Amino acid sequence: MSQFCAVLTGDLINSTKTDREIVERAFDALFKAGDAVRDFDSEGGTAIERYRGDGWQVLVRDPRFALRAALMFSAAVASVDRSIATRIAVGTGPLEGLNPAGLGASDGPAFRISGRLLEAMPRGAQIALKRTGLTLSEDSWRAVSFALAGAVAENWTQKQALVMRHLLPLPAPTQTDIASRIGVTQQTVQQHFESAHGPLLLDLLEQVETVGWL
Repeated sequence: MSQFCAVLTGDLINSTKTDREIVERAFDALFKAGDAVRDFDSEGGTAIERYRGDGWQVLVRDPRFALRAALMFSAAVASVDRSIATRIAVGTGPLEGLNPAGLGASDGPAFRISGRLLEAMPRGAQIALKRTGLTLSEDSWRAVSFALAGAVAENWTQKQALVMRHLLPLPAPTQTDIASRIGVTQQTVQQHFESAHGPLLLDLLEQVETVGWL
């Protein structure tokens, strides 16, 4: 059986109405978040590739971490400025069609599903999931989990997003470490974590990441 993977395809929302400096800072934040995802992706994913101006794509080789990665990318963009956000379509399937020339030249099942899903995402949706060979109803609990997590992330403030961006990587840092990195108190980190519904999201990630994906 081919190894399963997750392909995340995204684009920036409101990028044409946003100052270009903010757009470039958002991409810088995405690239840094992508490096952090590669550090904990147990199979070693790819770096983020940018395309068509405001679009991006990344391969996560271990699909268990797809939702964690998506939330990290959402948090990374939101932590830059709340005038901009990113939509993320997650497609999973066999690791096929990966082209050495880059993700843009790749054409496996997960790549096709992810691209089509992004085009079909309804207005206001932030994170969506579709798995190869399954209808949404057959995989409804995962699809709903991704959608609900995206709805929570959509409402983060800039400060909440900054805390979540630093809290989501594995192994999980302490709140004291995060406070030192971003220049606030541990109590402030705790407040933002709780108001961002961080405890519930971590519980959800634990469930998503411990259930088989094949």
